[in-house]
Amino acid sequence: MKNIIFLSLFAIILFANCQDEVTPPDNNNDLVEATITMPNPMACPTICCSGWFIDIDGVQHHFIDFPEDSDFTSADIENYPVEVLISYEDSDECWEITIVLLEIEAN
Repeated sequence: MKNIIFLSLFAIILFANCQDEVTPPDNNNDLVEATITMPNPMACPTICCSGWFIDIDGVQHHFIDFPEDSDFTSADIENYPVEVLISYEDSDECWEITIVLLEIEAN
């Protein structure tokens, strides 16, 4: 029962903090500074309850996985927060704040 209450409160807080959509860079070669803040702590049977939270220009986003050909992966994360450079695009999976990482490297 405590887990259900915690997940419900977390979901309410998450969606209450949804902000206007941030426009990603026009050129995929332009990397922007971002901070991976934490893994997604939600546990549910969908892929949306996995991944990580990442801040871009002070706006929180969610991503599900690292790019396949990336030299930087979750195994490179020892502590949070992690400063990175990324290129990304908006995603229509999961939530309004979900993005797809196209490229990522350590900053």
